[in-house]
Amino acid sequence: METMEKTFSIRAWSKAELALFYHPHLDTRRALRILNRWIRHNPLLLEALRREGAGITTRVYSPRQMEVIVRFLGEP
Repeated sequence: METMEKTFSIRAWSKAELALFYHPHLDTRRALRILNRWIRHNPLLLEALRREGAGITTRVYSPRQMEVIVRFLGEP
């Protein structure tokens, strides 16, 4: 059986999709909680996202917002 490896790229991502990419072993709800916690507890990241028009309640991140996230958290 072949397994398809998911690849990461800078594009628009839903928050749920991104959370699961960082935490593929968790269910969506738990992965989202962890991602939100990472964002809330990193004031520099949160401020950078706010400057790009995103916040803790954002559901879809633009490519530009994704660049900010990767800069602070690294690639999933």
